[in-house]
Amino acid sequence: MVNQTCVDPDVLAGVSSRLTQAGDALDSAGGGAPGVPDAGEFTAVIGTMMALLADSAGNLVAGLNAAGAQVRSASAAYEVTDITAAHGLQGRE
Repeated sequence: MVNQTCVDPDVLAGVSSRLTQAGDALDSAGGGAPGVPDAGEFTAVIGTMMALLADSAGNLVAGLNAAGAQVRSASAAYEVTDITAAHGLQGRE
């Protein structure tokens, strides 16, 4: 078939797993974040920067986990659609 699409469910499962594992690893690393250092007159500025970095990391964790879930969902939908289409084509060759 010329314009066929072929998706390996194991590859999608691997992609989903890697995304979720990356999110979990980053989330775990956040627990070891240092406190705000004493930087004299710049302590507040550095504290603000660290808080922004922590917020961004939290958003990245949420994004990685959401992407992993979306890949899992798309994989399941593809598999159901593929099986349904295959059953519909049986006997037409």
